[in-house]
Amino acid sequence: MVADSSFESASKKISVTYEGVDSFVTPIDGELIYRAVENVIRNAVKYSPPGSGIAVSGERTGTEFVLGVADQGPGVARDALDAIFQPFKRGLDLPASETGFGLGLSITKHAFERHGGRVKADPRPGGGLIIVMTLPV
Repeated sequence: MVADSSFESASKKISVTYEGVDSFVTPIDGELIYRAVENVIRNAVKYSPPGSGIAVSGERTGTEFVLGVADQGPGVARDALDAIFQPFKRGLDLPASETGFGLGLSITKHAFERHGGRVKADPRPGGGLIIVMTLPV
């Protein structure tokens, strides 16, 4: 997924890196989870400033696989963090010309919950946002 994001991120000179486990095994709908994570990475690229970096991490902790996507974008106000996972909601006041419908993170949350996982967002220290996605293994 990180390699797949290189086309979009290269045009903004954004580096997307991955650090963590190479693989894990759990019964999931691979296509659905792929698209869910792709939504998060694409949002990170979309809202990060040119020349910044996005860090994707993955680790297995006991009976869970935890995937994080941390960007250096404008972030989201604490009181709006839960709302960004609702359909047609966004955490930022965006101009009408901004593309998208506010469905990506809603789809991501639904996909992970369907697999017994969860998704949450937190402000990133130093600015930006981190989305943490967890799946049982």
